[in-house]
Amino acid sequence: LVAVMVHLVVPLFSDGIHWQVLESLMLFSGSLIGLFCLILVPVVYRVRRVPPPIGIVMFAILISIAPIVAFISRILM
Repeated sequence: LVAVMVHLVVPLFSDGIHWQVLESLMLFSGSLIGLFCLILVPVVYRVRRVPPPIGIVMFAILISIAPIVAFISRILM
């Protein structure tokens, strides 16, 4: 969310390079956290006796994938 906010605010400032570094850092750290959360999903299924509700799992997967997709699209642009 911080990366999206910075992306929208950057055009308002003349020295946008510092803000772009912050945006890239936030996208990278969000991608790493998202990757870690994706790795934890199968671990949760193995550790818990009762699996979590499928809606919660799908939401967690979508939220984990979002910064990764944003980071990859930022690299490709």
